[in-house]
Parts: sequence; structure tokens; C-alpha cells
Amino acid sequence: MSSGSKPYCAVAPRSLAEAVEIVRVASRERIPLRVRGAGHALNGSSLPAPGELVFETRRLASVRYERPGTVTSGAGVNLWILNDLVRQRGFSLPVINDGYAGPSVGGYLAAGGFGANSCSHGGFWENVAEVVLLTSVGVVRVTRDDAMFPWLFGAMGQLGVVLEVTLDVVSGEDNHDVRYPAGVCETDDAMYSAAANVSAPSAEDQRRLYWFTLFVNRGQLACAQGELSTLQAQHATVFEYCEPYCYLIRHRGRVVAPLVYPVAEDFYAIGRWGFHTDASPKGLQRLTAFDTDFMRLVARRGYRRYVQSELSSGPETYRQYFDPDVLARLEQHKRCTDPSSLFNRDWIFQT
Repeated sequence: MSSGSKPYCAVAPRSLAEAVEIVRVASRERIPLRVRGAGHALNGSSLPAPGELVFETRRLASVRYERPGTVTSGAGVNLWILNDLVRQRGFSLPVINDGYAGPSVGGYLAAGGFGANSCSHGGFWENVAEVVLLTSVGVVRVTRDDAMFPWLFGAMGQLGVVLEVTLDVVSGEDNHDVRYPAGVCETDDAMYSAAANVSAPSAEDQRRLYWFTLFVNRGQLACAQGELSTLQAQHATVFEYCEPYCYLIRHRGRVVAPLVYPVAEDFYAIGRWGFHTDASPKGLQRLTAFDTDFMRLVARRGYRRYVQSELSSGPETYRQYFDPDVLARLEQHKRCTDPSSLFNRDWIFQT
């Protein structure tokens, strides 16, 4: 559905200092950057356009225990691997993705993020304490109290490169008295061991998995579920459909992420997902038609959707979906952190 420029150049810094130097040179030479974590989004957001340098975060993989109740992770660490590491210490991450070990920590933040435990702990945005953000004008530490903080979730890298994230951790059910490992840094051996414990898609499985998510409040829930059933019936042959999903996402009163769900209330993530096996032109047309009808449903009923991680993309999609004042406020933050439009050009804003 999407393709990037070939050939292209890529860099993968191992440290914050290397990352800063890359952005400094790119800014000086006016080289646009395409930030790539694990490439988990459906929409090709990390594929480079001609002339772009791919900035890979995969080697930003340190894991440290600095403040009780938190873990500090490099943006390139796989979220499930991080959760396995902290579980070995008697803790767990409050919110991770379902399915399999797909997104990196930085990518999950860039898209917003929610999961099965969001019914208790809220969205990912309510479980992050601090973000180290590399902007085109320098490094900033963004905490929950900062005005820009909620705009990082769902911004798809528009405001800079996430280098590190400090996340909340919670004690396991049987480990309430566990001792916090202050000052400990996880070793490479521990990382490899954790990687062996997480699941990933089979290399032999060539089917493509797609998902389409509505964000609705309690009053909209029943109607939205019925309309999704109708949509599935109208497009019955597009996917090998899996069981419908429904997540309650609790609002804990900490953070509202306006690019994900702009209202301070509990809401639900409901949707349809399945495997697409027909890569012929007609098969891809049917896939696109499903997405078009899905977006029409969103517009007609005033629902929200998980636009960051799904098939629709590009400035026109974002203009169609977001209220003008929301895009204007995001653009204000971008002018402060990325005045030269260095990061992920033409994804949300036209250059």
C-alpha cells in the first residue's frame, strides 16, 4: 500500500550524544529526517521520501532504574521486551499493546497507545512521567506538567525524536514488598534473554493484518458497535475477520491527549480487525473501499478513530479528521521544536 524511496541512507545512533550530533548536522545541511522505530504502523509513516535520511532508534536501548516507581528506557526498546525486563524485577508496565511484540517504546508513544489494562490504568499517556525529546533546536526534558507533554502522544514524531521515556511501573500481584532496584542498568545479556521470551509473527505467515478502531464514549458505544457490524457485513470478503475487540480506556485525571481523544472522560476503543490475503489490484481496491467507508462513518457520527496507527495517512486525512484548532495548536508546538520542518515531512503538515 505504501513504498519508500530506494535507495536511501540510514543512521542508528547508540547514544544521546550521537543522536544530537546527527540532528545538528542534518539541520545545518537541511537534510530532512524520517524517524523509524520498529515500523509497526500500517500506514508507512516511517518510509523515507526521496532525499530523506532515516533516523533509526533501534540502538537507543538502555534500561535504567533511577526513581522508585519508574523505569527509564531508550526509545528503541521493544515494549514487550521492556515489560519482560521489569517483570523479572517484580514489577510490570501498566499499559502495553495487545497482539504481539510490535512497537518500540518511542513508537507506541508517537501513536498514543492503549491496551487491555487501560481499563484500570488509562492510556499510555497517563503512565509516562517524562520524555527526553531531541528537537531541531536542542534536547528538552518534557514532564507531565509541561504544556507540550500531552501533544507528544499521537503526534507521530512531528515535534522531534523521542530519545528516552520514563514510564511508571507497578508491583506485581504477588510482589507488593519487592525492593526497587535503584541505580541498576539492564545488561545486554538481560535484553537478549527478554527478547527470547516475547512473541512475534511467524516469518512464514505472509498474510497482512489490518485493524480499524473507533474511540467512542459510553453513550455512543451500542450504536457504534452496531454500525461496525453493518460495515463488516457490507465488506464481508475483504478480510478473514478476527473476533471484534472492545477496550475500556479509563481517564485517571492526569493527562488528556488531544490527538488521541480530546475529552476528559472514560472512553472505549472498539473495532474490527483481520487478515488480508488478496494483494491483487482488485483486492487492494476493496481494502481501500473499507477504509473509505470507515472514515465516512467517523465523519457522519462524529466518532474518533485511531488514525495514527492505521491505514489512512497524509495531510489531507489529518485535515479531514482533526478540528482546525487542534491542528493549529499542534503546529504552534512544531514551530517551537522544529521550525525548519526537519522531522517526518508531509505527514501531518504540508511543506
